[in-house]
Amino acid sequence: MLQAAGVAGERHHASFHRVFAAARWSLDAVGVAAFRLVLRWIPKDETVLLAADDTLARKRGHKVFGVGMHHDPLLSSRR
Repeated sequence: MLQAAGVAGERHHASFHRVFAAARWSLDAVGVAAFRLVLRWIPKDETVLLAADDTLARKRGHKVFGVGMHHDPLLSSRR
């Protein structure tokens, strides 16, 4: 991501990581803002196909960030 933005090598990557890890983000607000930016590049008469994946990512380990974010209530009943 840093390379695509053209800022790789300007600062240590940990500086950018701190911003994204410590800041309070509203995923809805970021998503809407990103969607509006993308819409500027799409012609008005163009058809847009969206695909979404809501698959739960199974994560394990004591130090995995966000491990408690996605909970599958049916996981224990699938035996």
